[in-house]
Amino acid sequence: MMRREDSTTTANSKSAAAGSTADSSIATKTAAKTTATGKAASTSDSKSASGTNKSASKTGTATGKSKTKTGTGTDSDTKTGTSTGTGSSNSSTTYTGVTGGVSLLTPASTTTTYFKIGDYVTFVWNYTSLSVTPSGIDVMATCSINSEMYTLTRNMSVDPTGHFTWDTGKYQSTATVPLLVETYTLVIMDAKLDISATASAGHLSVYDTWTFGMYTPQAYTPLNGMYNSIYLKLASTNHRQHSNAQPVAELSPKRNGTSST
Repeated sequence: MMRREDSTTTANSKSAAAGSTADSSIATKTAAKTTATGKAASTSDSKSASGTNKSASKTGTATGKSKTKTGTGTDSDTKTGTSTGTGSSNSSTTYTGVTGGVSLLTPASTTTTYFKIGDYVTFVWNYTSLSVTPSGIDVMATCSINSEMYTLTRNMSVDPTGHFTWDTGKYQSTATVPLLVETYTLVIMDAKLDISATASAGHLSVYDTWTFGMYTPQAYTPLNGMYNSIYLKLASTNHRQHSNAQPVAELSPKRNGTSST
């Protein structure tokens, strides 16, 4: 009886060992499959995140995620980071048609205006057919008599309606080349261009078609002084005329039947 029980115990031990080995093998295979599945999921998600990141290079920011398997086979999401990118292109816009221009509002471009040196002079204008806004505007005046370019302002900001007031008195008091009593041409142009440059379509061209005059007031002369001056000139003229005239008797013929010889 004792031997049979030992035999039974031995058989049960082998069966338990075999079952344990089988369970261990099953667990190992299950873990291997879980690991393989986790790697595949991680690889797939990494590729998806990579593709998302490439696509996001033009639209802003993309966030990638990868799934990782735990030992028990439970899925957990883990953020792998954030990638940012900005898209850029080297494309340029080409404009066709006319160049931009200036329409003078004040003073009216249809009139010729004369300004007194020492007064404030205001210029107001609009822009026409302007597709590319300049970074700054120069306002100048040119005089053909002395071939001088008078700079009124440089690199002024660009507004839909341009406006500039010129203090001619202050300018004259500090000018290296003083203003002359002459005719001038108003110039409004892109601060980055030369006055002889040709603007492209849509860009501001040089405006130099309106002329104006400048004068210096004369000293005041009282009316009485003016009348006295005129009277003295007339009296002097009459005196010269009378002093050069011959006597009337010498010019008339002799009477009593005799003629002058």
